[in-house]
Amino acid sequence: MSNTYLGLDMSLSSAGVAVIEVEEGLPKLLLATRAKTNPKHNHGKRLYQIAGKLRSVSDDYGPFQAVIREKGFSRFAKATQAIFKSIGISDIVFKEFDIIEYSPTTIKKVIGGAGRSSKDTVEEMVREILGLEDDYKFESDDASDAAAIILTHLIKEKIIF
Repeated sequence: MSNTYLGLDMSLSSAGVAVIEVEEGLPKLLLATRAKTNPKHNHGKRLYQIAGKLRSVSDDYGPFQAVIREKGFSRFAKATQAIFKSIGISDIVFKEFDIIEYSPTTIKKVIGGAGRSSKDTVEEMVREILGLEDDYKFESDDASDAAAIILTHLIKEKIIF
């Protein structure tokens, strides 16, 4: 059975993707990246690019024990529609999985200690939990958020700690 987990922080502009492996209760970051798209392209081209990135990660790092995703929404209707389009793409690419979802507040609570934790606090805790070197740089907030999503699941399910 696989001990590799995939985390997704879906958006149309910069979808965060992370892969963490767990060995003997210790998480190890294998990948933290993003699928950055060109805002000048139509949604179809951007979604196609995201799908390609997700398939590539699946081919390179799968199979996965679980696929975990942040529940996506925005205060703005147009942004929410775009997020849900990207979520739909992840549903298609990972159709063989029952994708596990956590709210942003749950992720901030579990990783940052409070439901209103800042992105910096969450990233700092992700670095600490994963034992990352001080000079390690996440490609983007989306990439570190994708790692936080996996860690939330691993902690809540008592797979680590």
